Amino acid sequence: MSTRKILMVPGPSEPDPRVLATLPAPILPHYGPDWGEAYRKTLEELKKIFKTREQVIIFPGPGNGAVELVAMNVIAPGDKVINIVNGWFGEILSDIIGTYGGQPINIETEYGVAITGADVERKLDEERDVKAVFAVHNDTSSGVENPIQDIGRVAGKHGVIYFVDAISSFGGTNIEVDNWGIDACVGYGSKCLGGISGAVPIMIGKRVWEEVESRKTLIPSRFMSLKVWKYFMGGEWGLSGHPFPTSMPTTVILSMREALRLALEEGLDSRYRRHWVASKAVREGCRKIGFDPLVKDDVRSKTVTVLRTAEGTDAKIRNVMEKRFNIMVGGGLSKLKGKALRIGTMGVTASPFYVLPTLSALEIAAAEVGFQVARGVAVGEASRIFQDG
Repeated sequence: MSTRKILMVPGPSEPDPRVLATLPAPILPHYGPDWGEAYRKTLEELKKIFKTREQVIIFPGPGNGAVELVAMNVIAPGDKVINIVNGWFGEILSDIIGTYGGQPINIETEYGVAITGADVERKLDEERDVKAVFAVHNDTSSGVENPIQDIGRVAGKHGVIYFVDAISSFGGTNIEVDNWGIDACVGYGSKCLGGISGAVPIMIGKRVWEEVESRKTLIPSRFMSLKVWKYFMGGEWGLSGHPFPTSMPTTVILSMREALRLALEEGLDSRYRRHWVASKAVREGCRKIGFDPLVKDDVRSKTVTVLRTAEGTDAKIRNVMEKRFNIMVGGGLSKLKGKALRIGTMGVTASPFYVLPTLSALEIAAAEVGFQVARGVAVGEASRIFQDG
């Protein structure tokens, strides 16, 4: 029996076989005309996912590092930043704002309750001299999707910089950076896009570049300074195929490019519909077993489903699913630790070929920890939704 784990977690996701097929290729150095052309084309394809004509760069490292790069360059000591918190990743944004000397003004709700544009507008009306609004688009800890288009309208009305963490929605849920007034946005390679961890796309708009140029305080990092990145993107370095201030994981970026090709071949509208249907199939199938989703239907994530569990049962359920069926799902984070299951439907796994075996394993695991489960009900409901979808 295979011991390979099937990743139904909220990231990293299962890569497509075409993505994996790029990995044994010979290593390409991170400079020179061949690499420069490959990098440039990758950026152009990333712009199609962001739906932007603005600058895109690729950050070598984790998603949090890319978020910190934006925060470090936008926030100066004492700056007020409105931040929405309805999950653990919103809490992380608050920590990052404070780390770089900013004053986080958090709009907080219970985990899984969306924060609206009206909520942000009220806070902007109350406060003076706000520098920016930060928001997580899709918080995988709580399974909520925040209305970033409405929040962007409000941020634009008040003339503040608008940053969106789209790490867990990029490539699985529609994002229109230019039309929605987003000034900086972090995507990701190995969640909905289905690439390999280690390279993070970042869209950086004109207002952020202007902020970088007019900044009075020094950024205490060379690598993380966008002024340094801008220097390497222009002139001799950019022309020589080295438009960044560091080495790059070329193999990872080329695998991301293959994932981008797959997404664009599928068609973005079709891809987003597929993620919507798969997450609905998980959600409704789990209801048949007796698991209540944490988030209301109208603000639910399209890429991860968060389910309430009786305290202490989540670890047992996950253990059965992993040990018996080699299927990994996530547990609760922060305030939901020990109280929730999290099932990702990202990229390849937003499909009946992954969702139906997962629900079958979940039925068995739930029965073993005491749920009264009629076998096949979750799979049957999910199958109906896939057929209708």
